[in-house]
Amino acid sequence: ADLTERALKESTKEKPLVRETVIALSDNKTIDKETLDEALGMFSTVEERRARDKGEYVTELLRMYPQFDEYQHQAVRDGDPDEVSKILRESGGIPPSDWTRELIIDPGHQHPGVLFVAIPPSELLIPGSETYVVYDELAGEAVARHDADMLAKKIKEKAGAKPFHRMIIDYQAGRQHGMGYDTRVMDNYRRALKACRVHLETGTPYFTEGSNDVGGRIGQLQSWLHPQPFTELPKLRIVRERCPNLVKQLRQYKKSA
Repeated sequence: ADLTERALKESTKEKPLVRETVIALSDNKTIDKETLDEALGMFSTVEERRARDKGEYVTELLRMYPQFDEYQHQAVRDGDPDEVSKILRESGGIPPSDWTRELIIDPGHQHPGVLFVAIPPSELLIPGSETYVVYDELAGEAVARHDADMLAKKIKEKAGAKPFHRMIIDYQAGRQHGMGYDTRVMDNYRRALKACRVHLETGTPYFTEGSNDVGGRIGQLQSWLHPQPFTELPKLRIVRERCPNLVKQLRQYKKSA
């Protein structure tokens, strides 16, 4: 895998030091179809057969989001005429006040996480297209074992006085009762955010419950990674420098065995 990656980087050079040549078993004209089917038939999955035949890496084939590329999906694109990219470049990756903001919370006990999302005004977009920009995050060791009050304070530090259009929380975790609390997890977070003056545009914070359909969520996210019909840009775009944990998860998240 390391040599393949190195060969890919070297391929743009005039005199690359490393080249990769793929010799597929199925391309061998001296092997008849019956022999080929017998040779590959001993492997139970499509991924294994492709790995043995074409030398593809099984770990790559098991990626949940193989379409994701941290450069293709970055929100700030150098030299790109896209208006969204221009504005974010000039503002250091922070969306202007007239963009719609949304807050997404995963209230895990050991590893909670928060994503800050912005939707640019339609006049900045190519007609018929949509854009959702993840412009910041709270994740990893920086918020490990943070409770609702601790996380609410850090959300306030990032959000400042700007309200959110919508707050979304993981439904499965949010409806449970936290250890030592009589209230649901989402109600405890609502209290903590209100105490820190993190508001919605309509006033007091409340949560939209995220879908509990895991397969549906994965499928929709996968569709957001593809270029849209009216533009080469995907729906999902990420300010990479501010969201290293999200980029890592999308790159490394694997399908279950």
